Amino acid sequence: MDGPVHFIHGAAGLDEMPLNATMGEARVIEIEHPREITADEIGKHRLQAGERVLFRTSNSARCWHTDSFVEDFVGLSEQAAMYLAETGVQTVGIDYLSVGGYHANGPGSTRSCSRRGSGSSRDLTCLQSPAAGTR
Repeated sequence: MDGPVHFIHGAAGLDEMPLNATMGEARVIEIEHPREITADEIGKHRLQAGERVLFRTSNSARCWHTDSFVEDFVGLSEQAAMYLAETGVQTVGIDYLSVGGYHANGPGSTRSCSRRGSGSSRDLTCLQSPAAGTR
């Protein structure tokens, strides 16, 4: 799990996050894009403020079946991260080790989106776990 401090200097850490951000119902959304989670793809799901969202991507089938770290895993695009922050989604989970991409210019440029997002992005909790890829 990551608190906003993982992406934003001076933001809240996990010790300051509400426990209920990680407990309760969550919506699992299957992502078809092979390289990133896009705002266009998740926008059609009409997410609501306060929701917990788990993304199931191609990471589930591809990244957990090797002993090596997979650098080109599917992560959030900057636009998708901005969309989630502006919508007020409470918790985001993904089926690999980070919601953000490994490479600076790749998917997952969540730092800039979180700074520009609504106040609700301060309370956004990120989950990175194979649990997002389980049935």
